[in-house]
Amino acid sequence: MSVAFFPGGAGQCPPAPAAGVVPAFAFSGPVATPACTSTGAFTTYTVVAPVPAATPLGVYCAYGTVTVTFSDGMTLAAGGDTTVCIAEPAAGMPTVPRLSVTLLTPSAPRLAPGETAVARYSVKNNDPSNAVTVMAIATSRQSAVRPQGANERQGVYSISSPFGDDFPIQFNPGTNCIPLPPHPYTQPAISNALPVIPPGDSNVVTVAIRSYGQCASGSCAESTLAVTGTFADGSPAFGCAGMALVVDTGAPSTPCARAVNDCNLNGIPDALDIAAGRSQDRNFNAMPDECEEIVTVPVASSVNPTNPLPSQPLQVQVAFNEAAPMQTVWADGQQLTRTNLGGLPFWQGTIPADARPGPQTVYFLGRDQLGGISTFIITYQVRLPPRITRIFIDGNRDAIIEHNGTQAGLSLFVQENSNLSCPTCWTNRPGGPHASPHNAGPASGTRFFRLRN
Repeated sequence: MSVAFFPGGAGQCPPAPAAGVVPAFAFSGPVATPACTSTGAFTTYTVVAPVPAATPLGVYCAYGTVTVTFSDGMTLAAGGDTTVCIAEPAAGMPTVPRLSVTLLTPSAPRLAPGETAVARYSVKNNDPSNAVTVMAIATSRQSAVRPQGANERQGVYSISSPFGDDFPIQFNPGTNCIPLPPHPYTQPAISNALPVIPPGDSNVVTVAIRSYGQCASGSCAESTLAVTGTFADGSPAFGCAGMALVVDTGAPSTPCARAVNDCNLNGIPDALDIAAGRSQDRNFNAMPDECEEIVTVPVASSVNPTNPLPSQPLQVQVAFNEAAPMQTVWADGQQLTRTNLGGLPFWQGTIPADARPGPQTVYFLGRDQLGGISTFIITYQVRLPPRITRIFIDGNRDAIIEHNGTQAGLSLFVQENSNLSCPTCWTNRPGGPHASPHNAGPASGTRFFRLRN
């Protein structure tokens, strides 16, 4: 498990840190193997990340990655993010934040699909003499998506959309169920101005978050409350805390949840009906087919090339039987264009390949004109970019070039040049394409090497 902390802001942290940005500080280490059962088990980990003494005060985006290696060699990696605040201490109280935000309710409640969790936060002004004026900003993001790794080849099943399955949130919901928006849905940050908090006083902020009825066990969204404002002396005030709502199909359902998680009214959550084979789900939308009047089924898909370099453009296509005409289709969150191929409607477009080498997925999501949802995935393999991995001098005083061409699935040529100021002086070594290791001849003089397809 590893966690890296990057300077952030009051709003939602971006899905990933910007390329090339160095974290302010980081932590990594092994964790105990979780319990394993035939039905799956929830395992909670607590990670204590030491903060270096010289770390500047402020709001940080924390990005965590968990890598799991199974006994058969399969490796999976999944990540998540949250917001962490390193705040100014109160006068005379070095371990107490000047403005503290404390979660009063459970940090990771496990509730039935479609259930609402209510998070209550205490916002306390620990300054002994200055009042504070603050704004509360709440966010939500779906965090339980397919882990990256070899299970991309295991087949298609109902999954959370990485591109619009955020759980909706609401300030002060009262006793009402939070309305569930249509998919795909990205929850924007919501804000609420708080009354001025006098010195030593506090205010309680309530944020509700609701999962979807189709969710299976383990589906999860993180919600963060960030509080920003100004003390009466003009200095900035900020603090933050967060929680996560985890879906558990074994938890009891209230009427609010049963209204959306049991469409066939058999007293069993729909996710369990599909998992047990009691219900079909041919369009992979986590809704039993018997509950849908029309089922639009994915019938074909393609991705080209199937072995791109990281972030290389991909041409993607998907087709549905269009029992109800499709209105909009997305691939990895980007809208596709409708066209026809042999009289069959196809949706196509160009998206970037994943930046991570290894097996990856294109996630298709379609919404028909009746509001029905269909999903599908297709896998591809991101190959390693060609690079020289090592140059060394062997016992015969020859220069030996090692590269990753075979691993990357490429036929590569080793080129050499003795004058970098001459860009036209690069020449292929004899006998290419060149396997690795490649003997570049006697190690005399100064020569530069590079790889080319």
